[in-house]
Amino acid sequence: MSKLNLKKPYYELYKKISDFKVWLVDGEYIRNNIDIEFTNYARCSGWSGYKKSKSFNYIPKNEFWIDKYRIPGEEEYYIQSMLLMTQLLGKGINRKKAIKIADKKEIDLRKKNKTDQKYFKLKKDKVIDNIHRNIIKRYSNNIVKVWLVNGRAVRDVFFTDFTHGGNDTVYKFIPKCEIWIDDNVKPSERKFVILHELYERNLMCEKNICYDDAHLLASKLELKYRHNPQGIAKKIRTEIHKHMRLK
Repeated sequence: MSKLNLKKPYYELYKKISDFKVWLVDGEYIRNNIDIEFTNYARCSGWSGYKKSKSFNYIPKNEFWIDKYRIPGEEEYYIQSMLLMTQLLGKGINRKKAIKIADKKEIDLRKKNKTDQKYFKLKKDKVIDNIHRNIIKRYSNNIVKVWLVNGRAVRDVFFTDFTHGGNDTVYKFIPKCEIWIDDNVKPSERKFVILHELYERNLMCEKNICYDDAHLLASKLELKYRHNPQGIAKKIRTEIHKHMRLK
């Protein structure tokens, strides 16, 4: 960590709120060089969009970080979630309860936003139709379909912490044999997320590995190819082929 240029992630100051500075940062640089688990946003409190127990100790305590490659309009949800979590944890409320309170607050905010309201009025099958953008044919087969999806709609209706990607073995709202890639993911990073999801799904289906362990192994593989992308297309094809055996 000491050898990294921690000034490099900074892109621009988005706003100031309370005692915090909200920075737009280069998420791709962070994932490649500092922390593979940095997703849409994070702050130094062991809490982020992913909400795993992680310190994010590279982020100054008086700063909120949001990936500059984002869906405009969601920034305030992230900011309010981080601010509320800071307040709740500061009052001694346990982490699990604080997450539930923050999630409810974010859902309420999304329901009040005219851009997001339309998704809450649709039945599940119609929501899925609106969530699906297009099949990524290059990385799909007749068993598993890889979809680019409307990430904001997923967060509105199903799960506020949906970030980067997901698959049907982890999320019940994702149709069987589908992998979803958030359109919030920068195009240059999508192949890494696709590999992560394919590998993670294979570990869970073929080797019966639990999600937490499968995720960590998939993150390790993803980081390997982020550092050396040569051969990633072949590795993705290998993981796709495994799904044929899992039919």
